Amino acid sequence: MKRFALLLALLVLLTVLTGCGEPKTVSCDHCGATIELTKDSNITDEWIVFCKTCEEELFGDNPVVSPE
Repeated sequence: MKRFALLLALLVLLTVLTGCGEPKTVSCDHCGATIELTKDSNITDEWIVFCKTCEEELFGDNPVVSPE
């Protein structure tokens, strides 16, 4: 029983450690601000991206992306 509990604890620890990671960062194409994304996001610096402030400034009531 102790082996099972130890193995289970080890598996949980490994899952937690591999699930965490540095967030991905890209730059706003208008002001250059850093935008943090989740690690699994497929967005790269090759995309045209805007921070929320620039998006509102440039597009006003007609946002490029759907509101959160």
